[in-house]
Amino acid sequence: MVGALKFYIGGKKRVNFLGHAYLSGNEPEILYGNFIGDAVKGSNYKNYPSSIAKGILLHRKIDFFIDSYPDFKEVKQELYPLASKMTPVVIDLWVDHMLACQWKDYHAKPLLNYAEWVYDTVDEFAPHPEKVNLFLPHMKEHNWLYQYKNADGFKWALVNIGRRIKFPISMIDAADFCIANKSAFEPTFKTYIKKAKRYAQDYLSPS
Repeated sequence: MVGALKFYIGGKKRVNFLGHAYLSGNEPEILYGNFIGDAVKGSNYKNYPSSIAKGILLHRKIDFFIDSYPDFKEVKQELYPLASKMTPVVIDLWVDHMLACQWKDYHAKPLLNYAEWVYDTVDEFAPHPEKVNLFLPHMKEHNWLYQYKNADGFKWALVNIGRRIKFPISMIDAADFCIANKSAFEPTFKTYIKKAKRYAQDYLSPS
C-alpha cells in the first residue's frame, strides 16, 4: 500500500477498499463512486453522473457507519494504547482482513476473480481524480484486494502505515494484537458486516 499512504494517511483518509467494494453491490457506477469517494470533496460529487454520485455518498455513509458502530467501542479501547490516532485505520484494515479471509461466505465469486473485476470496472471510468492515480497503479500491481486475506499482507500494510505517519507509533504491536485476537473478533465482525450490508442496501434501494 506504499503508493497510497501519503494521501490516505497524511490526508486522514481510510484504507478499507475491500469492504467498500463489497458493500457497493454489483452496479459498476456505484462501485466506482464508492471507490473514488475519498478523493471527491464536499459537494463536488454533484459534478458526477447520478449513479456515481450515489456511490460517492455511499462511501461517506459507510465511513460514518463503521466509525459509529457501537460494538467496536471495546475493540477501539483495547487498540488505542497500541495505535493511538490510527485506531480507526487499524479497524478498517482488520475488517477487510476478516472479510477477505471469509470471502466465500459473502460472495459467490472467488476473491481473486472479484479483485480483478473491481480493477477492470474502475478502469472503465478513467480518467480518475488525480488522488486516485497516486495509488491505483500500486493497488493493481500488488493486488491489494486479494492480499488482504494474508496475515503477512495485513501486517505489512499496518507496519508501512506506522513508518509513514508523523507521530511515533509502532504498528507492529497493533498488527500482532489483531492477529492474536482474530477468533475473538470474529463474532463482532460477522454482526457488523451483516448490518453494514443491510445499511448499504437500504440506502441504495430504499423501500
